[in-house]
Amino acid sequence: MKWPTIPLGELVKVRGGGTPKRNNPSFFRGDIPWVTPKDMKSWDIKDAQIKITQEAIENSAANLLPANTVLLVVRSGVLKHTAPVAINRIPVAINQDMKSLECSRHILPEFLARFLKSSEPIILSWVRATTADNYPIDNLKELEIPLPPLDEQRRIAAILDQADALRHAQNVALTKLSSLKQAIFLEMFGDPVQNRQRWQRVPLGELLSGIESGWSPTCLDRPARSEEWGVLKLSAVTSCAFNDNEHKALPDSVEPRPSIEVRPGDVLFTRKNTYDLVAACALVRATRSRLMLSDLIFRLRIADLGILVPDYLQALLAYPTKRKEVQRLAGGSAGSMPNISKERLRGVDIELPPLQLQQAFAEKVSYVEELFAAQQSQFAQLDTLFASLQHRAFRGEL
Repeated sequence: MKWPTIPLGELVKVRGGGTPKRNNPSFFRGDIPWVTPKDMKSWDIKDAQIKITQEAIENSAANLLPANTVLLVVRSGVLKHTAPVAINRIPVAINQDMKSLECSRHILPEFLARFLKSSEPIILSWVRATTADNYPIDNLKELEIPLPPLDEQRRIAAILDQADALRHAQNVALTKLSSLKQAIFLEMFGDPVQNRQRWQRVPLGELLSGIESGWSPTCLDRPARSEEWGVLKLSAVTSCAFNDNEHKALPDSVEPRPSIEVRPGDVLFTRKNTYDLVAACALVRATRSRLMLSDLIFRLRIADLGILVPDYLQALLAYPTKRKEVQRLAGGSAGSMPNISKERLRGVDIELPPLQLQQAFAEKVSYVEELFAAQQSQFAQLDTLFASLQHRAFRGEL
C-alpha cells in the first residue's frame, strides 16, 4: 500500500533542552526527571538518574515536556554506532544533548519512534565527528516519513512493539545465563580472595609450561575474510568471553606466524589495557581458523591438565575479586595504558581445589555454554525477524 510521505518537520514540534546552573545545588534536589543520553537505554522513559526542580527549569534552557513525547540523542559519542530513541511516559526535562519531538494530531509517537529507529542508518550517516559527535536537526526535519491513517499507525506500532518485546525477553535470558557461570563458581569454590575453604595456593608460574606473547603488525582497517589471516583485537577477549569476530586482516605482503594461531582450548589473557579492562581472561571454546594473538594478549599454557583445568583457571582469573587483585599488578608510565608483565603474572597465587571439583565445574559450565549458544541462536533469529518486520512496516507491506 502506498502512503503519502511528509517531511517530519511538518508533523512535529522540535524542542531542545538545557542544563541548570551547577553552582546552584538546590536546582538538583527536585522530583522532575532530567533526561540525558545516559538515561536513553530503554524504550519507555519513566525516570532519570538526575532530578531537578521547577525553579531549575524556569532559570535554564530546559523545558518541561509532556508525556508521550519522542526523545532523541543528537549529540554524544554514542552516535558513533547507535541513535537512541525513546518515549517519555511521564513529564520530563532534557539536557542540551537531546531533542524532543512533540507529535501533532496526525502522527502517533509510537509510530514516529519506530520509524526513527528504522531510519537509524540514515541518521548515523549525518553524524559529524567534531568535539562531540552530533548531527544537524534540519536534516531530521527534512526526513520524509510515510503517513498512514492513525489506526494503521497504531497497528504497525503494536506489531513492532510485540516483536521487540520478544527480543527483550530473549536478551534478558541471555544476560541471566551469562552470569550463571559466575554464580556456579561462587557456590562451588567461594570467593577466591577470601579462600574460606582454604584451597592450596600455588603461584601461576608453577602451573604453566609457558606464557606466550602475540604479535601486532600493521593490519588493514577491516576484519579478515574467511580465507585470510587476521590478528585479534583486544575486544576479542575484553568481555572475558572469546569473540572470534573481533580481528583485523593481515596484509597479503606480510607473512603470517602460524605458531601463534589461536586454537580451541587456549586460555587468553589481556596484558595491557585501561585499568578497568586490563587482566581480562577468556577461554577459546571454538574459533575460526587463521587468527593470531596480538602483542597485547598472552596465551597461558597449562603444564598439567591433571592438576589445573582450563575452565576453572579462566573462571578464577575472571572472577571480580580475583581480577581486581591481578589488576593491581599493572604498571606503566604516566599517560600510558597499564601493563602486566609475564614475571608479575607468574607470581599470582592460584587457589587450587581438587581436580574432581574443577572437572565437575567444567561439566556444569559446558552445559551452560550449550544453553547460551542455543539462546544466542534464537536471539539472532528474532533479531532477523524484527529487522524484516521493521523494513516492511514503513513500506506498507505488513
